Amino acid sequence: MKSRLEKVYNKLPNKKVNLKAQKISLSILSDLDNDVLMGYKAADRVEAVIATAQELSEQLNKEIADAKQNAIDIIYSDFGFAIGNIDDGIMKATNLLNDLGAPTDVLDKYKDDLNDLDRIIEDFETMANNL
Repeated sequence: MKSRLEKVYNKLPNKKVNLKAQKISLSILSDLDNDVLMGYKAADRVEAVIATAQELSEQLNKEIADAKQNAIDIIYSDFGFAIGNIDDGIMKATNLLNDLGAPTDVLDKYKDDLNDLDRIIEDFETMANNL
């Protein structure tokens, strides 16, 4: 009498199976799985790096915009105030010197300074607007 195991075993097909070939194909599939996983991990890292770069770019753009606005504020407030005062001072001094009959050439240095400051303001305005 045959045991149940023998009966089941006898019912199985009697084919030889090339296990080495199956092992190789399973190894290739495993390598492919690993390579695909490596690709997805690389994609995740690239995505994280790009996200960081975008955040830094946005922060930098905000910092540049703030610096540009600060420069423009200084140009129009502090520089403008100083230039206005210099211009008014030169006009007052010119009128006073003319009233006294004194030469006004002592004011030439201040006029040159005023012209230099006007050029500097124009240069700074251009630089600020190009940020």
